[in-house]
Amino acid sequence: MTELLNHPATPPNATSTPTTTSTATAAAPSLRLLAGSDRAKTPARLARASRSGTIDTEQLTAWVESQQESDDSAADDEPLTPVVLASLSIRRLRMLVNQAYTLMDTDYPPSRTVDRYEMLVDELERRAEAAEKRHPVNATREKFRDNSLSCRFELFTDGHLVAYMQYRMTGGNLTLILGNELPGFRDQGAATTLMRNIVLDAHKRRLNLIPRCQMASTFLADHPQYQQYTSRH
Repeated sequence: MTELLNHPATPPNATSTPTTTSTATAAAPSLRLLAGSDRAKTPARLARASRSGTIDTEQLTAWVESQQESDDSAADDEPLTPVVLASLSIRRLRMLVNQAYTLMDTDYPPSRTVDRYEMLVDELERRAEAAEKRHPVNATREKFRDNSLSCRFELFTDGHLVAYMQYRMTGGNLTLILGNELPGFRDQGAATTLMRNIVLDAHKRRLNLIPRCQMASTFLADHPQYQQYTSRH
């Protein structure tokens, strides 16, 4: 009896309290470890941690989202310097432009919102110009077409007819009769471009190409790789 009074028995429901406390204590360091430098764990690792009881995935997801929101807001308020602008990606610049534009559309936009918007737009335009210089785009637009009513192939450059080839179609035979470059466009490669399109178009349509003009003969002599598409006769 004296021992019972000095060392009373622990109630049945009291044994679960230390276990819960120890589990929470063990889970907390795991949560801090996962949420430290590696805030974005892979789904497989999160699933294993959730099954082992070391982490609450819902709690971690909510924490990561809150951290990302705080990071975004901090980046949005960061002063835009040339160094900061150069470090931002194109996607990030566009997101910040959209955010600044939305703020300007409010009744009371924050101070310097317009300046921030103009700096972001200028950086996007600067990068677009730099990309265009690295990869220049040919402004000349060429169009090849088969004018079946006039029985001739035509080549247009920026909307102007520069060369054409008269032809005769008999069954599956395509005979090239007369080629011509218009004045003002001669010796500029129009004949070569026209003939290349004609030969490839005839091959695509499974036509038997028969050259019967100076333009076609000259092209095939200068470009023997296209002779395989012409008639053997």
